[in-house]
Amino acid sequence: MNSHPRILVVEDEPIVAADLKVRLDLLGCQVVGSAPSGEKALTLAGQLRPDLVLMDIRLEGAMDGIEAAQQVRQRWHLPVVYLTAYADDTTLQRAKVTEPFGYILKPFEDRELKTVIEMALYKHQAEEKLQKSEEKFSKAFQASPTIMTIVSLKDRRYIEVNKAFEQYTGYTRDEVVGHTTSEVELWANPQELEQAFRKLITEGSYRDVEARFRSKSAEAHIARLSAEMIEFGGERCILTVAEDITDRKRTEEELNQHRDHLEEMVKERTAELEAFYRAMIGREERVIELKEEVNRLCTEMNRPAAYPPVWRRDNAAGGAPSAPGKV
Repeated sequence: MNSHPRILVVEDEPIVAADLKVRLDLLGCQVVGSAPSGEKALTLAGQLRPDLVLMDIRLEGAMDGIEAAQQVRQRWHLPVVYLTAYADDTTLQRAKVTEPFGYILKPFEDRELKTVIEMALYKHQAEEKLQKSEEKFSKAFQASPTIMTIVSLKDRRYIEVNKAFEQYTGYTRDEVVGHTTSEVELWANPQELEQAFRKLITEGSYRDVEARFRSKSAEAHIARLSAEMIEFGGERCILTVAEDITDRKRTEEELNQHRDHLEEMVKERTAELEAFYRAMIGREERVIELKEEVNRLCTEMNRPAAYPPVWRRDNAAGGAPSAPGKV
């Protein structure tokens, strides 16, 4: 047991309350107050803020122990252990609703009292640690600039979304939480949603899966998703982190289109140059033929050649020159 836990005793029988104080003192507990009614119990609980409240169910006054315990839990989140002689089903069902940390039936042994108190304090400490951890997670979750969602694995209902999600999709938290992924038609292609779920169930997580989405205003988006299985609120859930890559994909597409256009232009200009080169070679060959024809006519007329010997190319692509034509 923790060192001297502070306990508030709520008991309307003075003799029982005094006996209980003695027994708690022997167990190493510190009784910080005693109340005979539910109304007095609320006053002392608010003033003293004990570590634990031992609450009898039947009390004097208009408020019984169950009503008092419910308010103690709601107002100050203090652990309550019921201490009573009544164990009928109706009483137990009413008591369960208040989420007590223990239930001791009179008469009881000191060992039983000690065990229930220890378990109640331990459970309360564990709950406080969990609550603080969840509060830290919640703050980081909401403050993150990254788009994040928590979805129930069982029925695919949104349990939580952060502010980045609201800004990205245009949907408010109230419009999404409690609804299924099918009801909130974010995924542009439902098949991509099913593939992502199958991959998650099969592998337990996935990384960098691209998917297409539609915002509330029907604007198209592309996101890169990563997901993990987590425990949240005592339930198996899916934590999904998304990065909007719409602008990046659009830029990549524009660059690819520009590169394709440049490649097409290079092909066109290369073809034009080759055609021009072939045309120039053709003109050169025609000039050579005309010069040779003039020289041949000069020879027939016993005149000197009008042009010097002409060199030919072996082919249009430009091979080694052949011997000069005869004059």
